[in-house]
Amino acid sequence: MIIDNYSGQVAYLLSLALSTPYGDAGAGYPGLRAQMDPDYLTIRARVLAEALREAFGFDRGILTESCNFSIVTTPATNLNPSQRMPHYDDTSEGLLAALHYLKGPETGGTAFYRHKRTGFETVTPERAPKYREALAADEQEFGSPEPGYIYGDTSRFEMIADIPAKPDRLIIYRGRTLHSGVIPKDLKLTDTPLNGRVTLNTFLVKPK
Repeated sequence: MIIDNYSGQVAYLLSLALSTPYGDAGAGYPGLRAQMDPDYLTIRARVLAEALREAFGFDRGILTESCNFSIVTTPATNLNPSQRMPHYDDTSEGLLAALHYLKGPETGGTAFYRHKRTGFETVTPERAPKYREALAADEQEFGSPEPGYIYGDTSRFEMIADIPAKPDRLIIYRGRTLHSGVIPKDLKLTDTPLNGRVTLNTFLVKPK
């Protein structure tokens, strides 16, 4: 789901990004993160609630699991094998990822993928064991994933969608969907939001 011109407050959000202390994001994400109050999303609460109801069946509101400013800082040559492939956030049907772009297409975007060996575009609890086995078979046949940030088709994956960044564009997708950030090869990776690829990333959870 894509909602353009979501907040009307890109300049303000960027000023917050500049004044917030960052730390190592830990395993998985190739960069830095800083906590952000997820309540900022409520500026368009009615629009968001309607969209989530129609697109994802979230008809009893939402809970937020985490919200962070994120900056990609890891050079392509320093990525570990798992960071060179699409990933999924969680197998649960009730977890959504909300990615809010604060800058334009020069900073990339987000691409979605299909795993060739299994045909999976999403990884559910039932599919997870088979997917892990298939990744091991890929490793045996193709070796380590191609160096660098993934973009486009590879021996393992087929790109099925490519959503470019746009200031104040909010995209929402199920966390079980195979996806990867699009990091242009000529993008200067820096640890400052002023010139870097900074986004807002929030996990939304469907109440039980």
